[in-house]
Parts: sequence; C-alpha cells; structure tokens
Amino acid sequence: MSQKVWIEVAMNGAWTRALQPNIPVTAEEISREAIDCVNAGAAIIHAHSLDPDTGKQNSDADICHAFIEGIRNEVDAIVYPSSIDIPMSDDAQVRNATSNELCRRGVLEWGILDPGSCNFSTRETAANLFGDDGNIYANGPGVQFRQRF
Repeated sequence: MSQKVWIEVAMNGAWTRALQPNIPVTAEEISREAIDCVNAGAAIIHAHSLDPDTGKQNSDADICHAFIEGIRNEVDAIVYPSSIDIPMSDDAQVRNATSNELCRRGVLEWGILDPGSCNFSTRETAANLFGDDGNIYANGPGVQFRQRF
C-alpha cells in the first residue's frame, strides 16, 4: 500500500539576506520560486512577508496577498503566510492581524496555530537581528487559546 505525502516548502524565513543571501524577499521573488517548488512536487507553501528594502519580516498583508495570488494564479497549492514578526506581542489580535486581514479579503485558506514556545537561536547574530531575547518565540497558554480567525 502506498502512502501519499505532502511536501511543504518554507520559502524564506525571517533571517534576511545577511544570513541567507539567496532567499526570496519580494512578492514576485517568493511567487516565482514557490511556483518552481510546486512544479517540482511541493503541495504546501509557507512564506514570510519581508520588507523589500531591509529584508526583515514585516507581516504586511498586501505583500502576503500579492505572493498568495501570484502563486495561485499559476499553480494549485496551499499557500499560507507567517503570523507575525519577532519580537511578538502577547495580544492574540495583534499576532493574527495579518491572517485576519487576509481572511477578510477571502484569500487565506490555511493559517498558523503554534501550540508552544521555542528558542530558535541564542547566537549573537540572532540576537542582533531580533533583539535582546535572541529570538524567543513565546507562545503561552493565554495566547494559544485566544487565537481566532
């Protein structure tokens, strides 16, 4: 009996080109590379909206909308954005503002629910990029259970 497998591609992340020189930053770059990934077999695309000038994550609903539509106009794939940039707010509405806006626009079919906290990195470069916490993705019970789309 064969098992079906879904391949998910994380297109970029919040590291900037300073650490990952070849990541797609603009909506057009994200769309183009995601389309290539889907044509190679990926079924799910996850991407962060990044400021085109700085490369830092910005949770911009317009950028997310542009890459979601850019991908869907060419290939059949599930596409969803990141929830928010780091450091994060403890307010669930702030964390989910981008996803809520994309739902309002009718373009989001999948969303994020992060069930716990993570220490992604404590390296000096991460601390310089993300602030003094060194990129702690704090997601306590109070936030987890208030997430609503």
